[in-house]
Parts: sequence; structure tokens; C-alpha cells
Amino acid sequence: MQLPRAVREAYVRAERCLAAGRFAEASGLIAALLAHDPDPDLGRLRDLLETIVEEAAEPGAQVSLATLLLDPAGEEADPERALALLLEAADAIEGRDEPDPGLAGVAHGLIADCYLRGVGAGADPAAAFQHYRRAAELGNGRAAFAAGLACESGLLDQAVDRAEAKRYYRMAADAGDVRAMTALALLYLADGDAPDEVTIVDLLEEASAKGDSRAAETLSRLGDEVVLRPAGDESDSEPE
Repeated sequence: MQLPRAVREAYVRAERCLAAGRFAEASGLIAALLAHDPDPDLGRLRDLLETIVEEAAEPGAQVSLATLLLDPAGEEADPERALALLLEAADAIEGRDEPDPGLAGVAHGLIADCYLRGVGAGADPAAAFQHYRRAAELGNGRAAFAAGLACESGLLDQAVDRAEAKRYYRMAADAGDVRAMTALALLYLADGDAPDEVTIVDLLEEASAKGDSRAAETLSRLGDEVVLRPAGDESDSEPE
């Protein structure tokens, strides 16, 4: 099947940028192709990424190449090299005068996945949590959800800390993570401490609208007439 014209042109532009030494621009085009081309030419893109990494050690290319090398179904999977590339990229990005928080968050999230699963290095739950936490601080919603789950359930060598779990879930929910919206709502519901600016129903309705069945089930149980107040607010309670 012939590629759409815009996709074909993106491949050509990436190659031209590379030839002109515009490595960051080429890396951005390749990342977009990996994300949006439904059937990317992985061999072609990997060759481009290898050249960029070799010639410029461009962090965006390192992250994209690491993603390919982490694919267990890939012909050239190399998790050890992938982890090394991600660690180098994260350090390089955060060492810049104007770091790219989104890219750094992706790198730290992937590093955390490696330590969680023992891919590219031995499993290290504590290290996984530290990288999830850093990725969350940089706006990675998926990583923030993982950090929240660890704090709520005592995973990744963490003590159970529901307040921290809510903080991370809130970060993840703000980044659009649907699972975090539901998890946060359920914690607020259990503890009765939803803040004024967000109610449990708001979170559940948004998660339900985005397809979360657990949120829909919880809304159904709560009913249509739920009024929630922050813990300690007794303004509507009956006088003694």
C-alpha cells in the first residue's frame, strides 16, 4: 500500500535534515513518524537514528532509538544498549540550559520501566520508583500514575502513603491519565477529603466519558444526587 503523501514527505524531510546537520529537527520528524505512521519503515528510521546518535548524540534520537531497541519483537532488540542510551539522554536533556521536560519525562519513564521489569539491567524496584517520580515531576502522566499506585499499595519498596498517592494521581489526572482519575476519585471517596476545586463526581464523570468502566460502575453506585465536601466541613450538618 502506498504511503500518504504527507508521510512520504516526512521521511524525505528527515533525511534532508540529517544531511544538512539539523539533527534535532531530524529527530523530531522521526519521533513523529514513529508515533503517527501506522506502519513505519522501522529499518529506514533506525538507520537514520543510528547516524544521528553516532554523529551528534542527540537526546531525542537516543530516546527514539532506545524505544526501538526495547521492542522484544524487534529484529535488533538490545535492552542493555537501550537503557544506556536512555540514561545518557536523560542526563544530557536535564543538563541543558533550556531542558525539554517532556522528552526528559519520557526518558525517565522508560528507564523506570526497565528497572521495574529487569530489562537491560537487574530489576531494581527502588530505582524504578525514583525514575517514575522524576518523570512525574516532568509531566509524564503514565509515570505519575505508576508512582501513585506504588504509594497507595506499598509497591516498588515504598511505604504506603495515601497522601502521596493522591498527589501523584492528581498529577497524572491533570496530564489526562484516565486510570488516575478513577484511582484518585476512589481514594477521595474512601477518605472523605476531596478538595473544593475538584469533586469525586467530576473525576468519575470525566473518566467514565473516556471509557473507564470502573468509573462508570462507581458513578452508578453513588447515584445521581451526590454532594461531596472536604473532610471536616460540617456547614450543612444538623445542629447538636
